[in-house]
Amino acid sequence: MKRAQIFDISMIFVVIGAMVAVLLVVTTIATDISPWYSIGQRAFEIQDTYAEADYMTSFMASGARWASWKAISELGLTGGFYQYPCGTVDGITPFWNKRDEPRTLCFPNAYENFYALLGDEMDKYIELYGRPRSIRVGEYEVDVRGKPFTSPYEFLVQDNRLLGIATGPVFINILTPFQRLYEYAPLDLFGFWTITTTYHPVATGLYVFRPDIEVPFEYDLRIYKTLAAAAQDMVIECTDLVEPDATKACVQNKIQEAIAGEKNAQADVVSRDDNYVFTITQEDQKTVYLDDKPPVIKFALALPPTD
Repeated sequence: MKRAQIFDISMIFVVIGAMVAVLLVVTTIATDISPWYSIGQRAFEIQDTYAEADYMTSFMASGARWASWKAISELGLTGGFYQYPCGTVDGITPFWNKRDEPRTLCFPNAYENFYALLGDEMDKYIELYGRPRSIRVGEYEVDVRGKPFTSPYEFLVQDNRLLGIATGPVFINILTPFQRLYEYAPLDLFGFWTITTTYHPVATGLYVFRPDIEVPFEYDLRIYKTLAAAAQDMVIECTDLVEPDATKACVQNKIQEAIAGEKNAQADVVSRDDNYVFTITQEDQKTVYLDDKPPVIKFALALPPTD
């Protein structure tokens, strides 16, 4: 009689344990295949991907602010050129006319050259951001980006704004979240039979977008056109003067007239062997992007006396 009671009680525990195990399995399966669970999980995954895309666009917009002023500074030091068609003075300051043919002018297209320099600067930010970032989970390394960001930009200055139009798309993986689940066996108080399941991030889709940017642009590139008009007048009028002092005075008057409309701009003229080197300092354009230093425009003219 006692043996039968013990057998019956043990069978009860076995049946209860089996029922609990079946219940746990059914609950797990129901959770994994539930459409409501999948919908909610997908929403968070897509939201994280949108946030990553917004961060990338913000990063590139911030980079464009710094890169644009860096390009302005380089453009000024190169006399508005990306390459020097008429040579330089001492290998540094570019001529705006030919040394042996003073009336042959070489004026820069400031906008096109600015865009070229800006593209070079933005490539640095693209490279910095474009390296595929990864997360390390245990011994696994998971790429969180579909492809490196290599999209070049086309730029346009319009109404005190700098527009950057991405010419190629960017791909970002839509990832499942990292999960580590613990399944406890019934009555396992010390965790001897605990099962640990790790789910590493897996790409479940691809988000494609173009990181177009728009940032303020306070610099007026039309100053190069103003200076070019003054340089043309110097070549026409100042080279006809015989006395070097008269030529220098003519040059100084022309450059001062040119920058008269530029707020707080200063011009320095240095003459040497019939070469005139101009340095235009734009004090009103000081900015934190240039360490609170003003941009400078440098160019040279060859003005030998005519026969």
